[in-house]
Amino acid sequence: MLTLFSLRAKFTPSIFIFLAIAACGLHAQRLPATVVPSNYKLALDPDIAGQKFSGEETITVRAQQPVREIVLNSLGLEISLAEAAVAGETLPAQVTYDEPNEMVRLTFARPAPKGIIGLHLKFSGKLTAGLRGLYLSKSAGGNTRSRNLKAPMRA
Repeated sequence: MLTLFSLRAKFTPSIFIFLAIAACGLHAQRLPATVVPSNYKLALDPDIAGQKFSGEETITVRAQQPVREIVLNSLGLEISLAEAAVAGETLPAQVTYDEPNEMVRLTFARPAPKGIIGLHLKFSGKLTAGLRGLYLSKSAGGNTRSRNLKAPMRA
């Protein structure tokens, strides 16, 4: 497992999870303003030969009001676990994919209260061929060719 980073919001790349977003300003602006991220902790386990990856992420967010749903950017992720830690309690979330808009909705059985929420996610996905999401890049160096794992990021 490779732990990539833990960053504060003003320096955080606009990625859901995590590395699975097409990172452009329009994507960040279309998310509801009721939940604002402040910190991301991301661990990735890439399988370059199998062209896939799995990972785990904790996103610290501040809910501006009680929320029953949290919307995140997502590109081609399969989320196997989604839950919120609130005031010492864990709220499981139902995951609904909105693939055309590259978003995912986390819905709770009851509203999470206003304040700090820790979102915990486990996910997997496929490495992409293009310049979107988590992708492979080939580079030539001397007599060898190497494959690199890359992701678009925006501070």
